[in-house]
Amino acid sequence: MPVEFLSDEQAAAYGRFDAAMFGQDVIALADVVRLARITGWQVLHLSTADPREWDDFEASWRRGRQRWLLDHPQDDRAREVQDTLDAQLKDYVEVYRGVLGFGYLVLRR
Repeated sequence: MPVEFLSDEQAAAYGRFDAAMFGQDVIALADVVRLARITGWQVLHLSTADPREWDDFEASWRRGRQRWLLDHPQDDRAREVQDTLDAQLKDYVEVYRGVLGFGYLVLRR
């Protein structure tokens, strides 16, 4: 399936750059760069996370909660925290691992 990119007119319809970035739609990287350009930003640096870095990011999210569980196994919230961790890991490995990307852009006006 070919990747479809936004035209300049469609990208402009998003309005402010930050609204497009954090709205409900997930935007392709090429469209993020296009949005930056048409809203007056210059991309100084662009890189994306590789799968190892993305795995580390996800593991870091879980790590603090796992430490809390080890320190508070009898806490009333422990079951809820464990359920959240289990659901997040399941979603990561079964749904969005390898699909969702992570990019770093340095912008200037």
